[in-house]
Amino acid sequence: MANLRQTPLTCSGHTRPVVHLDFSEITESSYFLISACKDGKPMLRQGDTGDWIGTFEGHKGAVWGVALNADATKAASGAADFSGKVWDAITGEELHSFQHNHIVKSVNFSRDSALLATASNEKLVRLFDLNKPEAVPEVFSGHTAGIRHILFFRNDTHLVSCADDKTLRVWDRSNKQEIHKVSFPFSPNSLEVSKDGSVLTVAYSNKVAFYDAETLNKIREYTIPSPVNSASLHPDKSIFVAGGDDLKVYKYDYQNGTEIESFKGHFGPIHCIKFSPDGELYASGSEDVTQRYTFTILFDYGCKQTSSIAMAGEPSKPPEKQYDYLLKFLLVGDSDVGKQEILSDLDDGALESPFCSGSAYKTTTILLDGKRVKLQLWDTSGQGRFCTIIRSYSRGAQGVLLVYDITNRWSFDGLDRWLKEVDSHAPGVPKVLVGNRLHLAFKRKVSQRDAQLYANKHSMAFFEVSPLCNFNIHESFCELSRMALQRNGMERLWRSNKVLSLQELCCRAIVARTTVYSIEQLPLPTCVKSHLKSYALTSTNTQQFRYTTNHKKHSRKLRLTSIPNTPGSMDSRTSCVPRNSCAIS
Repeated sequence: MANLRQTPLTCSGHTRPVVHLDFSEITESSYFLISACKDGKPMLRQGDTGDWIGTFEGHKGAVWGVALNADATKAASGAADFSGKVWDAITGEELHSFQHNHIVKSVNFSRDSALLATASNEKLVRLFDLNKPEAVPEVFSGHTAGIRHILFFRNDTHLVSCADDKTLRVWDRSNKQEIHKVSFPFSPNSLEVSKDGSVLTVAYSNKVAFYDAETLNKIREYTIPSPVNSASLHPDKSIFVAGGDDLKVYKYDYQNGTEIESFKGHFGPIHCIKFSPDGELYASGSEDVTQRYTFTILFDYGCKQTSSIAMAGEPSKPPEKQYDYLLKFLLVGDSDVGKQEILSDLDDGALESPFCSGSAYKTTTILLDGKRVKLQLWDTSGQGRFCTIIRSYSRGAQGVLLVYDITNRWSFDGLDRWLKEVDSHAPGVPKVLVGNRLHLAFKRKVSQRDAQLYANKHSMAFFEVSPLCNFNIHESFCELSRMALQRNGMERLWRSNKVLSLQELCCRAIVARTTVYSIEQLPLPTCVKSHLKSYALTSTNTQQFRYTTNHKKHSRKLRLTSIPNTPGSMDSRTSCVPRNSCAIS
């Protein structure tokens, strides 16, 4: 068990402790995560990567509870400003605001997203009809202290709540009456309904208890070494995780209560923890005092292996993951600019469209500074009727390649439209400008200078590529991957070595003794020869492109000293028009 591999990902953004997390169900764009924080600004993230999508702004107090509906189109939040709000999770707009008479601690959607349940320190549960937001809500009363959590369960025919009066209560929606009550020696800290709706998970004091959802009979109860603030049961009910005041996340076998492992990744008490809908990771929110109360979400990608071991009941070696990081990139641009050509030049993975005919999908794995990075590449159609696809798939995208054809001026002039579309649905995401079909430079309609100025204006890296020559394809994806990983705080996990690598030394030695044409004849793998050709072209271009740094203005300037206008004026060693290989961002 000690050899299980954990891959944590820390996502910063909040400025106060986080107190609640909620996942959506699995959608066509994976799944999503929303976090509640005392800074009053709930955040939406891509659930399987932790990448920030947006922040809901409008509350004037600490947010205590959040919820996402099944398809992640709506979000809800309850706050200390005595309000419960419903948001459009795609645009971030506030749809409804329901005023209460005290702090709203918990919110939850029904399965059809038509109803919203809220629980507050008024000791009341309210049920709002979102189709009739002006209507008077249904009220359920009976608790004698502030309510901490409220959830729909039993196919939305009932509600279940827990409160500071040390009770858990079940409410019948048909008559608004309490039909079950369970008492505890201490106030319940967390409440969860299992994915199949059959088990209730309750954390209180230093114990985690599990109850049959129909009868409310206690199934089992386990003691944790520390006071527990939150617990979550795996979707297949093989293991559960719990976290609390000792900063550790504990992983237990659900059937026999055996501790599988404990993991310390936070620097403050853990307030909330929850499994993803596919069970492959869990997210935990903490109060990290060493980071000035900066909230972190810790994603554990070792859950799936742990689950299989717990189920098997016998020693087995967990399967080795084939990559270290997973990134989602979009290729956008007008039709017929050659996005499919770029994808077809990549190795590994199937080229297919798993969801709709408006986009193509491919996976590939690259090696970046010794780390294996798996890329999910989405080629959105350039036709106007597929703009909605970009809106859908841009949520959670961690990088964008804006592609134009250097022989088609219209494709370059249309980049503003695509850039506006991307910025409106994936603000701040790293972008790389790609000029395709460099092998047709004799038909060039877009100068390299214009493209470089456009890239600098919009803080993008810039590459000109040729799928036919296999030129700069790999480099452009590597650069975008590096930018995406650094944006998500990954540069601290590894840093590029300032000393020349063995690979670069070998490339330098080979290129110094041969030409681009001769490289093709070398008995080397295709990928190695491609890298050598790119390196050779880069080395040649250093005599034509010089970069000067203006230290007073803290900006970089590009000075072109010699740009050939025709292929015949190029250096005899090159087979393509020289590129701007040093992407400036």
